[in-house]
Order: sequence, then C-alpha cells, then structure tokens
Amino acid sequence: MRVSGNTKATTTIYHHPSRPKINNVKDTTLTIFLIMIFYIILFKKTISKFYSYLTNDSLYRNSIYLILSMGVVSVFGFFFWMINARLYSAEQVGIGTTLISLMSLISSFSFLGLGNNLIKYLPTSDKKK
Repeated sequence: MRVSGNTKATTTIYHHPSRPKINNVKDTTLTIFLIMIFYIILFKKTISKFYSYLTNDSLYRNSIYLILSMGVVSVFGFFFWMINARLYSAEQVGIGTTLISLMSLISSFSFLGLGNNLIKYLPTSDKKK
C-alpha cells in the first residue's frame, strides 16, 4: 500500500468546553490527589468508623495483613526481576523464571489434598500420642 502526501499522523482529541483542560500528567496527578484529599476530609468520620471496625475484628485485621504481605512480596519480586534483567542475559533470566515456575507447580501438586487427608485420616489413626 502506498501513501502519498503528508505521512505525519495527527490525532484530534475532543475536548468538552465545560470541563477544564488538563495539559500534562503532573496536572492530572495533582488533580486526582486533591480530589482524594477532599473526599477524605468530607468522609472522615465514616472512614474512621470503618477503619476502627476493620482493626477491631481479628478476621479483617488478619486479612489485611495477608493482603499487605502479598503486596510487599510482589513489590520485592518486581524489583528482583528488574535487577536480574539488567545483570543477566535474557537466556539466563528465562531459565531462572522457568525453574521457579516449575518448582511452584511441583509444590502446588505436592500439597494437593494434603490438608483434607490430614483432617480425614489423622483422627482415626492407630498411632495417637
């Protein structure tokens, strides 16, 4: 396919006249931050009630700890692979990724049904201490 004439791509962005025009990412981030602060101030009492409810109930508190720990592990894993991608070749990183995935798969299969079998067979075992 042959294109003749001006090959520069141009895009037209529709801008609604009643909305303020945001020029760059910095302005967008600042706007979102200010909106979040506004809602936090507006709903401060509701947020504090909800927070105290979550921290007083052990189920919710432990769930929050699990979620936060998974987030921390994910962030460290991201930086781990970012550093390894800079230090080692693509082939070495690929082999490492494959080995870790294979070990995770094998460990998942090894735990398959272990908890349920312990609950079923442990109470009826002959060897009780």
